[in-house]
Amino acid sequence: MRYYFAVVECDSPATALHIYEQCDGQEFEASSNTLDLRFIPDDQTFTAKPRDVAVEVPEDYETQHFTSSALQSSRVELTWDEPDRVRAKKLRWEVNEDMRDDDFKQYLASSSGESDASDSEGEGEGDDGSD
Repeated sequence: MRYYFAVVECDSPATALHIYEQCDGQEFEASSNTLDLRFIPDDQTFTAKPRDVAVEVPEDYETQHFTSSALQSSRVELTWDEPDRVRAKKLRWEVNEDMRDDDFKQYLASSSGESDASDSEGEGEGDDGSD
């Protein structure tokens, strides 16, 4: 990430204070970059030559749209796509007296020969109701 600075020369301390109060800490568009305004004393000298100089804003000026993805990333954990821990535990079971076949029925699909109606009526296993 690169850091740049700009120097604004104001006509009065009141103008400088107003700019500071309105702009310090503000985000530049949707870039995640915030303005960090500081006072520069009059006797401050800069060794580097200015890259750009502006006295007024051109009428056709358009800002560059950019984002700083490093400042926008976060580690949000999405719980909606996590595996069902109860299901995983039941499917990794060891032979246990506490576990019954009924515990697994909600996770197993019925065979193509079984109908939902026969399950709800409590008919025997493998009985498809046809005689």
